Amino acid sequence: MFVSSSGRARLSGVTWRMAKGMDVRAKLSPRMSPAGIFHLNDPFGPSRALRDLVKMTRPQNIPAELGLSLAGSLFASRSLACLTDPLVWLVALFSASVGVGSMLINDYFDYRSGADAYKQNPIAVGTVHPEQALLAASSLYLLCSVFASILLESFPLRALVGTSLLLTFLYTPVLKGIIFFKNVVVAFVIAQAVVLGGFAVGGAGVSSCLLPALYVFALVLWQELLMDIRDMQGDAEAGIRTVPVALGKTFAASLALASASLAASLPVMASGYGLLSRCALPLVHLPLLYSTLRLLLTREVEAQGIGRALGLCEVTAALAMLVLAAA
Repeated sequence: MFVSSSGRARLSGVTWRMAKGMDVRAKLSPRMSPAGIFHLNDPFGPSRALRDLVKMTRPQNIPAELGLSLAGSLFASRSLACLTDPLVWLVALFSASVGVGSMLINDYFDYRSGADAYKQNPIAVGTVHPEQALLAASSLYLLCSVFASILLESFPLRALVGTSLLLTFLYTPVLKGIIFFKNVVVAFVIAQAVVLGGFAVGGAGVSSCLLPALYVFALVLWQELLMDIRDMQGDAEAGIRTVPVALGKTFAASLALASASLAASLPVMASGYGLLSRCALPLVHLPLLYSTLRLLLTREVEAQGIGRALGLCEVTAALAMLVLAAA
């Protein structure tokens, strides 16, 4: 792209070196669009933009997003034969697509609001134009909406997919500013994938998915709160009101501990689970409970310790799902 004469005038002395390597949005007039600075002299080709767009979708999360929906189908049907049903895989694909779209649209709105000033995502760095991210996300949301209305005959399936699309689209511009509610929304959208998979094999066995879905909800809520604690300094500087920023680290860590305790104790409180499940699930969560308790009792926020605890989350969730499935 080229810089017009009016564009040069608007830069008002901001050098190309600064435009490449520094966040100059704060130095410019608030009337100016935050989108243009990094991209007036775009040195990157379309292949770089496409590669970084894919990176923005967090492809490493796709197996887990598919897995939650497939797990719901397995819980509801209690048979591996359900994996031969094309509808089960179609629903899992919709579930993963919601996750992919939410990553793109979240990064776009974060850039527009200036909330990504301390983050190094491709839009903030300048390798992806924000309008490219918006076009990709909007196209994905539109395709998901159209194909869900055409291919999914069951109303519960269409309703869950539509609700997830709506919540994830509104998350950053509307819901993210509501303290704690935004954490609940993320946990709900991820947990409903289990119920979505249950409806894919018929409504009869959906009740078997409710406790696993509640478990996923509690664990994701714990994860969201820990990530907020880890990012609280940057969020405070960016003006983002999260639970730890608004109410303090101790209160956020207490909520996280309560959420992790709920996840670990679900089979103990629920009927229909044997002695093995009642004993195994709390043991699986001991590392998470210990990390959260330590975070609650210490004054400083140890990013490395939180990172290690978050790294155990997916392993813990996989082991817990196996325990619940074996019950």
